[in-house]
Amino acid sequence: MSPGGTRMGIGFARRHRADTAFWWLFALSAWMVVGLGFAAQIRLRFSGHADYPAPAVLVVHVWAFFGWITLLVMQVALASRGRLQMHRALGPLGLLYDLATRGSVHPVYRLAIPLLVAMQLVAVAIGQSEAWPDTGRRLLGIG
Repeated sequence: MSPGGTRMGIGFARRHRADTAFWWLFALSAWMVVGLGFAAQIRLRFSGHADYPAPAVLVVHVWAFFGWITLLVMQVALASRGRLQMHRALGPLGLLYDLATRGSVHPVYRLAIPLLVAMQLVAVAIGQSEAWPDTGRRLLGIG
C-alpha cells in the first residue's frame, strides 16, 4: 500500500477528511428539504386547519419516510463515531424497511430504493475483493 492510503495505483484513498462531513451534510440536507418542502402543510395539519382529512395511506407514507430519514441519520451517526459493528448490524434493517414500506411510496422510489441497495451491495463486494478493498470501504463510507 502506498503512503497515501491507496492500493494498486488506482489513486482512491481509503479515507478522505471530508467523508464524514459529506454524509452529515447529506443527511441534514434531507431533513432540511423535507422541512422546507412540507412546513406549511405540517403547520396547517397540526393546527387543525388542513384542507382535507389525512387518508390512512398519507399517514403511513409520512411515517415511513420519517423512518427512512431517521435511519439515515442513525447510520451516519454510528459510522462517524466509529461504531461500525452497530452500523453494519442496522444495514439489513434498511432492506427490510424497504420491503415493509413498499406500498407507501411513490412508484419512482420503488425503483430508486432497490437501486441504492444494489449500489451498496456492489460496494460491499468491492470491499471484500482482494484487488480493491480500500475502494469498497470508501464507497461505503467506512474507510
